[in-house]
Amino acid sequence: MASLRQMAVFSEDSQGSCPRSLRKTGRWREIAAAFRAEFLALPGSRPIHKHHTSTPQPLHSLPYPATMPLLMDTDALYRPLVLMPCYNEGPRVAAVIEDLKRAIPEAGIAVIDDASTDDSARIARAAGAIVLSHGCNLGYGAALETGYLYANRNGYGPVLQIDADGQHPPDQLPPLLAAVRNGEADIASGSRHLNGPDPETPVIRRAGHALFAGIIRVLTGLRTTDPTSGMQALSRRAITFFSSGVFPCDYPDSDVIVMAHMAGLKVKELPVSMRSREGGASMHSGLKPIYYAIKMLLSLFMVLLNVFQWRQWRIRSSSQGALS
Repeated sequence: MASLRQMAVFSEDSQGSCPRSLRKTGRWREIAAAFRAEFLALPGSRPIHKHHTSTPQPLHSLPYPATMPLLMDTDALYRPLVLMPCYNEGPRVAAVIEDLKRAIPEAGIAVIDDASTDDSARIARAAGAIVLSHGCNLGYGAALETGYLYANRNGYGPVLQIDADGQHPPDQLPPLLAAVRNGEADIASGSRHLNGPDPETPVIRRAGHALFAGIIRVLTGLRTTDPTSGMQALSRRAITFFSSGVFPCDYPDSDVIVMAHMAGLKVKELPVSMRSREGGASMHSGLKPIYYAIKMLLSLFMVLLNVFQWRQWRIRSSSQGALS
């Protein structure tokens, strides 16, 4: 096992390197376990207790590295946070941040730099965003989980997420945010196809959307049209759930919808429009859609195997809600 300093580190200026084996195999769960195990050994980290025991601790009591930025906003429960996973989006990320500031002026913006090899982190920081950097490339899902942990630590309730490549227009976010704030949804997802097929989406991708939307319908009864949408708004309850170590590390799409529904979270789609990609590399280019389909089917199978875990979380969350 490589040391923590060779793995992902939540910091604003992390420049660590990642062993080739970890980068290729994507052993995110192993990395996460080591990350948590080594917290107490980090200089400046906050101990869980003076005498540490093996008793599981609630997420909010877990220590974090001293380098992870902490906001002290008293208005955090009402001020939204926008998460932007980013990998080599230097030419586009600043424009997205500026659009976000115009669309939701009160929002905080956190860019999760997944070990970009360009100047994405520096450009995002110069544009006014908080930058959380991975020491090595861990994937889209891991970047989102970093953002969720940051939001959970800082007490944010409504959290929004969009891609850093400019495909998600920030002016489409307010209706999603409103749906979460008024209690209509724990996860409000923007759909390109809710009002009819999006002509800008390739036919093969539309077929994939239809396939996984059908699987979701069979497993949960939910009607979805765009299960791969990365434009979402999430409630405090959803952030707590996704920060508990259950979030997938690479393609968090249909499996997350099924998991969230089984855990008692309310999922709702709202119509949005999206732009065409102006540059950069897509996660679904080349032969990647084949890998994606196989990986997603396996991930859905694992979600079903853990159905009792989701139900337990649902019962526990409902009990805590009743007590509060």
